Amino acid sequence: MRPRGSLKFPCKKVDANPVGAHDDDMSGKSIAIPVLVLCTLFLLPSAFLFSQSAENALNPIITEYTFENYRRHPRMEEKDGTLGRDFSWKPGLEIITDIDDAEIRILGETVGRTPWEENNLASGAYDVTLRKTGYADMKFRVVHNSRKRTVVIASLKQASGRLTLAGLPPGAEVRLDHQMMEGSSFETAAGKRMLEIRAFGWEPVSKSVTVAPGETTEWTFMGVRTPFSIEMERPRPNILPPDDPEGFTLKWKASAPGQAKIIITDSNGNTAAEIPILISSPSGSISWPPMKGSADEDSPDSSDSPAGIREGTYSVLIEGTGEDGVVSSDEESFAVDSRFERRVFPGRSFVPGLNYAAGTGVLPPGSFQLSTGTALVLGTESSLSEEGIPAYFSFRVSPAALWDIGGRFGLTIRDSRKNNSLDFSFFLGWRIPLNAGPFSAKIALLFAYSGASSDFGRIPEIFSGPRLPGPSLIFPMELSLGDVSLILSPAAHLFFLGDDSSEYHFAPPARFAGSLGFGVYYQSGMFLIGASGALRTPDIGSRMLDWNLMCGLESRIDFPGHRSFLNASAGVNLLDADFTAEIGLEFGIIL
Repeated sequence: MRPRGSLKFPCKKVDANPVGAHDDDMSGKSIAIPVLVLCTLFLLPSAFLFSQSAENALNPIITEYTFENYRRHPRMEEKDGTLGRDFSWKPGLEIITDIDDAEIRILGETVGRTPWEENNLASGAYDVTLRKTGYADMKFRVVHNSRKRTVVIASLKQASGRLTLAGLPPGAEVRLDHQMMEGSSFETAAGKRMLEIRAFGWEPVSKSVTVAPGETTEWTFMGVRTPFSIEMERPRPNILPPDDPEGFTLKWKASAPGQAKIIITDSNGNTAAEIPILISSPSGSISWPPMKGSADEDSPDSSDSPAGIREGTYSVLIEGTGEDGVVSSDEESFAVDSRFERRVFPGRSFVPGLNYAAGTGVLPPGSFQLSTGTALVLGTESSLSEEGIPAYFSFRVSPAALWDIGGRFGLTIRDSRKNNSLDFSFFLGWRIPLNAGPFSAKIALLFAYSGASSDFGRIPEIFSGPRLPGPSLIFPMELSLGDVSLILSPAAHLFFLGDDSSEYHFAPPARFAGSLGFGVYYQSGMFLIGASGALRTPDIGSRMLDWNLMCGLESRIDFPGHRSFLNASAGVNLLDADFTAEIGLEFGIIL
């Protein structure tokens, strides 16, 4: 193929000193001209760079090669391999696009598709048009030298159009080719696109839409409504006392918009609450505190609850009607029981000792508690030979009514000449809460395990309080009258410390010891203050360990909602030969 001729651009010569110009006219511009020249020199580089970057973004890259500096493009090498030919360098023209199979038109004539080449092409200017469905036409001019090989590398720009969606439901979620879109009208790439519409109360829609290049394509939503249905999730927690300030969390799920009401009734069919709700989202929740309910005044046991709600099992019925007129309902239940308290308890309370109410606190089922704390140990030099600064993290969870599982992990940091050590404890507890007239009693059975480890299995020599490494069987008991509570916690311990009291290791023979925790505390509102102690016997038989009595004071403040606390305690060992004291601080939260 030969070119139809090179194009010539007419040029007009301009005289630098035209006729009619006067010197006095130029004198008035003598200052402005240097300023303009300086500004031009200053702005020219930046303007040139900007124009080059803009031009490169729109125009193809055209490069001329001689035999010595020519490198075959990977697209052309791939085509050589497909056709089974060996390339031999000749002058000519190559056109390569980022997306293959684009139609090439030169001087209005279709010559092939990319990647394309023509050898021994005559010199001249060639007007080229690249065209591919779904992409904007690219037009450019190539000036070719018949003694060189000209390579054109072009990137096609995808054609765009506007897609307008009509009749969308309120709050509809629109995705185009799995990408989230904003609004109902937007510019997008032309061609076939996958449109997805999701809206509350409507069946999901997935359609293929063809967007015309350079035009506005309109698409109307013609969805199918989802039949209305509603279901109630299990209330959380499932058991609460009648004076709980935050109350039960009642959650529901719905398939479509509508209106509903939650009806709470007791075991006798009396209505405690009726709450209207508007269904405008797939899920929702409310909080219902029992203390805000209304009890049956004729019921003889309504006085059991200080808030007016009597204790017992309540049903929660949710009944709703959708916008399509379909009626749906679901039912769950919860219990109001003053024996369960949604309050945090110190993380160290599962082993009887300094902290109050060891093991007797009853969490509502499904509750989860986290706490962390540290302590400062004081004493004589000999008593602190194996002590340090302990810090610990504890957890506690109630998987079912009256059951607790928990643990504590601690680290004691000593100076660089001594070993740091880890200690840990686990427990499984079963509670028996009782109410008898003005008294409230709590009895528990705890199986606990405590351990300690340090370098080469060596454990600390001093065991302040009742804690010993090994399994324990604990019977915490608490008797409350109003705001005052009494505590008694007998326990039996099995542990293995070997025979060398100067180098304690986990080793046989098995040893037994007993302990008795006791205390009294006063709690009113968000404040608590108490005193407690724990007496531990020596190991039965060999008496390798001494009697140990740890006594102290403690105070606690609950943050609003009784879901978190800050606890401070101080205790002293009264029976060991060497004096030791401990000051501790702990923060806890219940979820």
